[in-house]
Amino acid sequence: MAAPSAEDLTRDIRSTPDLLVSTGTALSSRGSIAERPAMTILVCFPVTSCAIRSTSSGHGEVLCRVVRSARSGVPLGLSGDHRCLNGAVAPLCLLVLCGAPLTSRAPSTAKALQDAGLRVKVAATAAAAQWVDEAVLQEVVGHRCFTSYPDEARAEDAGVAGLPDAVVVVPMTFNTVNKLATGIADGYIPTQLCMALGRGVPVVAVPMFSQILARHPVLATNTGLLRSVGVEFVDPVTGDSEVRAFAPGHDRAVVEGFDPAWVVARVQQSLA
Repeated sequence: MAAPSAEDLTRDIRSTPDLLVSTGTALSSRGSIAERPAMTILVCFPVTSCAIRSTSSGHGEVLCRVVRSARSGVPLGLSGDHRCLNGAVAPLCLLVLCGAPLTSRAPSTAKALQDAGLRVKVAATAAAAQWVDEAVLQEVVGHRCFTSYPDEARAEDAGVAGLPDAVVVVPMTFNTVNKLATGIADGYIPTQLCMALGRGVPVVAVPMFSQILARHPVLATNTGLLRSVGVEFVDPVTGDSEVRAFAPGHDRAVVEGFDPAWVVARVQQSLA
C-alpha cells in the first residue's frame, strides 16, 4: 500500500479531533495545519506513547514514536523528511525487564512512565519473555523489546535512540542485583545497567526474589553496595525503600500489590 498523500493527511487531521500535527518544533492547534518548508507534516497517534501531555494551551500528545495515516494506517517512518523533533523535549527512560512474575506489569509500568511525560524504551532479558504479553506491551510503547545490540539498529525508527536519562528495572531479580553490583557485563542487559551506573544515570529498581534466595549472604552486601552508589529501591508491595523477599506462593500478591506510580515518583524526583 502506498504512503498517503498530503491531501489524505489533511483530511485525516480535520476529520479526527484526537489527532494533532507537529511540523518540526512547532505544534499546531487541533484540526489545523502549519506547514514548514522541506518538512513533511507528522500525524501523531496519542496511543503510540507520545510524551508531551495536555497543557492549558490545548496541545496534547505530539511526540512521535510511530507516524501513521489515521485513515490508511500506513507507517510513514521517522527518517528522511518524516521527522519528529520533539524528542529532545521529553527525557528517555530505559525500562528493563528481568525474568520474574512482576514482569507481567510491564505494560502498566510503561504507560505510567509515559503519562508522566517520559519516552520509554523497553529492554528485556531472555528470561523476561515468559512473563509478559509482548503484543500488549508493544501496543503501549510502539516498539518490540530490545534484547540485543543488533536491535539498536531500529532505535531511531522507534523514537528511542540515544542514551537514557533514567533507568527503571521492573523487576530486578537476584541474578541482576548480583551482576550489577559486581560489574558483570556479559550481555546486552547487564552492560546497559553497568553503563548506567558508570554514567551516573538515575536507576530505580523494584526487587523481586524469594526468601530462599534472599538468605544467600551476598545479597545483603550487594544491595547495600548498589544503594550506596545511588540505586533507588522500591518495594513492590509497600512502595518504600526496603529490600524484601516474598514468601513461597505469594508471588501473585506481589504482582497485584505493585503500583507503578511509586516508580514514577522516584524517577521524577531523580530527574528534578
